[in-house]
Amino acid sequence: MRGGAGLMGEAGPEAILPLQRGADGRLGVAAGGGGGARVTVNITTPDAKGSGGRAGRWRRRSRAPSTVAAATGEEDIMAFHDVRFPVALSFGASGGPERRCEIVTLANGFEERNSPWADARRRYDAGLGLRGLDDIEAVLAFFEARRGPLHGFRWKDWLDWRSAPASRPIEELDQQIGTGDDATTAFRLVKRYGTGAAAYLRPITRPVAGSVRVAVDGDPVLEGAGVEIDHANGLVRLGVAPPIGAIVTAGFEFDVPARFDTETLIGSVASFEAGTLPEIPVVEIRA
Repeated sequence: MRGGAGLMGEAGPEAILPLQRGADGRLGVAAGGGGGARVTVNITTPDAKGSGGRAGRWRRRSRAPSTVAAATGEEDIMAFHDVRFPVALSFGASGGPERRCEIVTLANGFEERNSPWADARRRYDAGLGLRGLDDIEAVLAFFEARRGPLHGFRWKDWLDWRSAPASRPIEELDQQIGTGDDATTAFRLVKRYGTGAAAYLRPITRPVAGSVRVAVDGDPVLEGAGVEIDHANGLVRLGVAPPIGAIVTAGFEFDVPARFDTETLIGSVASFEAGTLPEIPVVEIRA
């Protein structure tokens, strides 16, 4: 025991572990760990019934997700795929915005209401848009390519997909997205719901390529000739900062960033030409 270390053991198959005296003066086995270390455990059971004296061996290896992805070619972390769910299949889907509201009814009958969400979250069911086996195969292929709910994608909400009302064409003056201050050149696309102080400004993060039209104080600014559109974030970048007080407006089409809200698609074949996928839940994501 000199030096504060010792060995212990017993008859028969043994495990030899170094003992070390801790800060409290007691002897024990010190365990240490390190990221990425390989741990090998050997177990011998000479007297276990049916084992035949064979040794079993297990290995545990720590691997980061990126190592797994590099070794297998599979993506194992969430990402956003800039592809659109087939629009012919999203047409006919049901869904709409969801608002989270916490409501407490007091003893006197009055209520306390609060919302932890600044923005709505939309939910859809794409199962209603399927019309045949080809549609089902297209959805299954899209589901597998997104690894189920792992990766996001673009979704066209046929109830709400443009800056202008359904009764008129999209124009540069549809939505005010900012006011010039002679310094700012980047403006986020938004869509206004309602009027006055109670209006809700919805951030638009996935405009449709080729659909965005911008104006400064009513004068159109063409994409590529004074304005750049970031279609992955919904930003308008002007080449020159608008002067103080200038109104920046835009018109556009847009998609909803979404993912599948299920890990399983359960379908059936009703006939040689038709099948069903009763539910295909899709939910909006913050992206």
